[in-house]
Amino acid sequence: MSNVSIHSAEDQEFKPMLALVPGNIKKAIAESHLGSGSELWKVDPFKIEILPQYNIRERDDAYEAKVQELYESMMNPDMGFRKDTPITVVAMRRGDTNVLGLRAGHRRLEAAKRAINDGAKLTVYAIAVQNSMSEEDMLADLHLSNNGSPISTYELAKLCKLMSVYLDNPSDIAKKLSLRSTQHVERLLMLINGPFQIREYVRKKVISAEFGMSTMETYGDKAIEVIEKSIARSKSLGSKSVSAKHLPGAAIQKAITKSAPIMRDAIVGIRQDPAFVNLHEDTRAKIEEILATLEKAQEQEDKIAQAAQQTTGIRKSRLIASKLGRLENRFHQIEDSEWINKKRF
Repeated sequence: MSNVSIHSAEDQEFKPMLALVPGNIKKAIAESHLGSGSELWKVDPFKIEILPQYNIRERDDAYEAKVQELYESMMNPDMGFRKDTPITVVAMRRGDTNVLGLRAGHRRLEAAKRAINDGAKLTVYAIAVQNSMSEEDMLADLHLSNNGSPISTYELAKLCKLMSVYLDNPSDIAKKLSLRSTQHVERLLMLINGPFQIREYVRKKVISAEFGMSTMETYGDKAIEVIEKSIARSKSLGSKSVSAKHLPGAAIQKAITKSAPIMRDAIVGIRQDPAFVNLHEDTRAKIEEILATLEKAQEQEDKIAQAAQQTTGIRKSRLIASKLGRLENRFHQIEDSEWINKKRF
């Protein structure tokens, strides 16, 4: 079995967010702002509270690369912290105090802090919005507001898991996150609630989330074993990713599928050969069983084709009838118009 490094922080508990009690924006801004700038606020980035579990993004190489990219941009005196991409904050109550909590812009805020610590003279801009959103609305916003840099499928699975703390029904989660179907949510929950080894392979991008989910659906409790073998086969072939073609037996299945028409003709030929009666009884029975299966499939195919042809014919008939009806109406309009003109003159 391949080794997967274990990070206890990654095998995290999915607990509710810290209670978000709406605060007073003006008072919260007064505690942490450095001045106003048109519709933007100049804020002290070190006074912005980061909500635990709210940043659903994985701190992987891609995350660090993006923070580094932003950091390098902010270290450039001609760039700094761009006013057209401010962070978004909400006012929250912490005891008797109003504080600002980060709603959007985790990577930008982290890059700004690093740059300031390294000597950059930055002005960090924020848009302060009244916190009229519920905790589940805030979580949903992590997905709905990230169109420019969408979260990954694994991160979306984590988000569905967090949403399940607030919403029991997968259909409600799908609706809240504007996902395409309840089944999609159920598959994501299957992934995030599934075996730790599979989650780790997906999190570390050894396999795709889709490969992990489809393998779990097909192989059940054998999924880990199948995935391990698929990874090994992928490496042996020098592939950069793991896919269905690396599944055990995939090459044989592909060959069988490709050779199926030839095999069918060969089996039919054997059945028609006069020497067929000389074959062993068990062999003849297997050939008859295969032919019966093929004939049944052909009958089903013929029925589907016939039904499709009838449906097409009905649609064509309706279309022709509709066109004839419009022509007839137009003809009557012309007749009525000519009759009116004759009466008029």
